[in-house]
Amino acid sequence: MKNNNFFKVVSLLCCLIFILPSCAKTRKYSETYLDYFDTVTSFTVYGVTKKEAEYAIQALEGELERYHRRFDIYNEYDGIANLKSVNDSAGISPVCVDGELIELLEYGVSVHSITSGYVNIAMGSVLKLWHNCRKEANTSPESAKIPDEAALREAALHTDIKNININADKGEVYISDKQTAIDVGAIAKGYVAQRIFETLKALGYKNFVLSIGGNVIAAGYKEKDLPWQVGVDNPSDTSKTLCSLSLTDKSLVTSGSYQRYYTVDGNRYHHIIDPFTLVPKNDFLSVSVISEDSALADAMSTALFNMPYDMGAELVLKTDGLEAMWVTRDGEILYSENFKSYIITER
Repeated sequence: MKNNNFFKVVSLLCCLIFILPSCAKTRKYSETYLDYFDTVTSFTVYGVTKKEAEYAIQALEGELERYHRRFDIYNEYDGIANLKSVNDSAGISPVCVDGELIELLEYGVSVHSITSGYVNIAMGSVLKLWHNCRKEANTSPESAKIPDEAALREAALHTDIKNININADKGEVYISDKQTAIDVGAIAKGYVAQRIFETLKALGYKNFVLSIGGNVIAAGYKEKDLPWQVGVDNPSDTSKTLCSLSLTDKSLVTSGSYQRYYTVDGNRYHHIIDPFTLVPKNDFLSVSVISEDSALADAMSTALFNMPYDMGAELVLKTDGLEAMWVTRDGEILYSENFKSYIITER
């Protein structure tokens, strides 16, 4: 992935910051951000001075804000043509956007092919119906309901990935169907985590861990060449850890039915919608994916959650560097060939 804009301007400054006395004391520095991607972002960096850490923390927040604004489907921002701008112009006219948004959408189209349609960024019309019902249920639980089946079927008629037309040479995006809407919730956080990881590494930061809403990417080592230890939630009891993993320059992403959901007539409806049945799938409680690429891990965790197990296991097997762990609705744990090699402790 390419690095540009903000960090190109400041890369020389950062190089100067890193020319510090070798005897400078190094410590652990952490920061939490609450205003981006409707989730919690945490960042911890090791092996740097206070000045270096402060620079990384400030720069990271700037990048989070920039990506958040560009990939937002709900809000407009002055001077920015973002995903809301693209969706609002569906069936009307192309929208000129920056290269980063072009790259995200191109990636989304490629993931649709890789996952046989189990990740579809053109599903906004369907996801909006579920989002609105979940939002209403959170406000008035007594009024909780699921989307009307006829409305879901009608919305599904407008989820063809071919309706998203990307002209990279002109920097334009055009949605040809007025009722088609883009939603990048299945890929955006992992994509942003990967971009920031690559940028910070290029700027000289070697040892840090970044989590954007549970999309975790671990760079280098923690302390004294010790790999980072990252826990996987127990989907049946999130106060407990299912297992801990040892990660170095790897990403971990978990998709689960326990994360965002609401209840109607005693039935739980989570936020991961199967693009073919148009309803939440409940074969698994969670699926965790390890990859060197956080963007791929994010997309694959969603795809594997929705796919039949045999299909998902085959996809993992043929994807280089990808490992996965499935927790079935009955609590059985299934592993890809090498996933267990990352496990330090189990429940």
